[in-house]
Amino acid sequence: GGVGAAGGGGLLSWIPLPLRPASGALACSIISLSFPQILFFGYHTLDLIFEFGRIAATRPSAAMAASAALSSSLSGQFSLAGALPIAIDALPPPAAAYASGVSVLGATELLVAKLFATAFCTSSGLVGGTFAPSLFLGAILGVIYHSIATSALASAANVVGILQGAVHSTLGIPVGGLALSRIVPQLSLVDAPAYAMIGGAATLASVFRAPLTATMLLFELTREYEIVLPLLAATGTGPLVVEWFSRQAS
Repeated sequence: GGVGAAGGGGLLSWIPLPLRPASGALACSIISLSFPQILFFGYHTLDLIFEFGRIAATRPSAAMAASAALSSSLSGQFSLAGALPIAIDALPPPAAAYASGVSVLGATELLVAKLFATAFCTSSGLVGGTFAPSLFLGAILGVIYHSIATSALASAANVVGILQGAVHSTLGIPVGGLALSRIVPQLSLVDAPAYAMIGGAATLASVFRAPLTATMLLFELTREYEIVLPLLAATGTGPLVVEWFSRQAS
């Protein structure tokens, strides 16, 4: 709030103060051509993540339709009120967005895009704050971590299966005789939405140094009693890590 009121700085400190808001808006507009999910508060994307555990994949036709509708409106062919429904209809519905979730690489690209867009907005003094971006970034991080952890666990199970066959054929130990072979295949992860919620709460607590507030907020949103302990652990650890890095940097 204070940064926005003061006109920002940071990344855009070299730009004259009167031109900073326009520069930030221009930067966000350019980023949104490839990543329209970064626009506004991102609550629609957050809803999809918390419900399905995946990030909506946007179609280029959506941005193209919005651009064409706006251009036609400006040229006087029809009103902007008629252009907006066309742009909205071009966006995929929640079910279609879930079915076409982005990959880990795509989620990482969206994470970087949102991070830069937030930095540009804060530096240019645009109103918006960092509350919703904190939830957005943390939720995406949670989804990315879940995807990587799931792949790693599946790879570990495959390796254990190969080792089982090698040990059995070489030493004659029956399959399942090793403790590791009985443990790893039975390990499983909770659904991606839980990781997204915990990631969003941890990031929110780290940015605002408010672990209990972030925990209660996410719990009120989800009513998931199973994630209370992970929420408390993540929101308690995040501010400590941020504080440690802040002291090291200073």
